[in-house]
Amino acid sequence: MQAEGAQCIAAAAAAAQVKTLVHVSAIGADAQSTAHYARTKGEGEAHVRAAFPAAVILRPSLVFGPEDGFFNRFAGLAQIAPVMPVICGDSRFQPVYVGDVAAAIAKAVDAPADFAGKTFELGGPHVWTFRDLLKYILKEIRIDRPLVEIPCRWPG
Repeated sequence: MQAEGAQCIAAAAAAAQVKTLVHVSAIGADAQSTAHYARTKGEGEAHVRAAFPAAVILRPSLVFGPEDGFFNRFAGLAQIAPVMPVICGDSRFQPVYVGDVAAAIAKAVDAPADFAGKTFELGGPHVWTFRDLLKYILKEIRIDRPLVEIPCRWPG
């Protein structure tokens, strides 16, 4: 979906002579990545550029908001799990508010000449480690759970 879906949408937009196309990708998108998610996001960007060269590509970091799939998922996990797994706890994130991403999309649509053919990475004002995000979630939902560190790579 991330690669072929993006290709289909961009090709259809070009065929319909759409004036402005904004493609929402992700931080870390890279068609050469060994990680499936980053690779397919990067492939999608390449397909969009090929079909619709003037497309604006936005690469938001972790997006948060009222019904996001990150903060709400871990808050829900904290309510039922006896511990919080900290997988690759030093991994860094720069969460961006969904309203700010929507504003960037609107700006790209409102002033297409200023943004055509460009790629923008979107992040919020703070960089957090995964461990610190989990601590923040626990504090905000007022639940005390021990954090259990899980290494990024297993020995051997």
